[in-house]
Amino acid sequence: FEHIPMPHPKHVPAPIPEDEEGRLNFLSSLNILDTDSEEAFDRITRAAGTIFRVPIVLVCLLDRERNWFKSRHGVGDLREADRQSSFCQHVIYSKQRDPLIVCDTLKDSRYEYSDVVINPPHIRFYAGFPLVMVDADGSPWTLGTLCVYDVQPREFPPEHREALCMLGRLV
Repeated sequence: FEHIPMPHPKHVPAPIPEDEEGRLNFLSSLNILDTDSEEAFDRITRAAGTIFRVPIVLVCLLDRERNWFKSRHGVGDLREADRQSSFCQHVIYSKQRDPLIVCDTLKDSRYEYSDVVINPPHIRFYAGFPLVMVDADGSPWTLGTLCVYDVQPREFPPEHREALCMLGRLV
């Protein structure tokens, strides 16, 4: 994960919802983008790496042009990735409150042509929990994800799903 390449020509990004501008405005109002790492978030990403035995864990926030990492484990100094190649966009734009689990990225049409699947680091597993905040008007916005990645396809049993949800709620 030293460098995230641009999207593969066959990669189809998630459709952008009509209310995306509102989500982006709320995210911007929080003044969290491009802030320093914080130990509280870093403890969660380290814990997730240990619990799930995965090499990569991120707390991601999706802004207009990029997928920015508030906290990261297993990606070195990388702080962001291209928005269009983001796995997390499917979680954010779906507006579901449940995690998205992809046991084998090569068998999922959303990800099979993702550059990080077909090129190094060859991501084969993804699980992402939506990070939802409510604005002053009471409207919920999915701003990002707590996500775990592996380079091997794998199952994600119910107890792991529940643990991901608990860790995501801590974020």
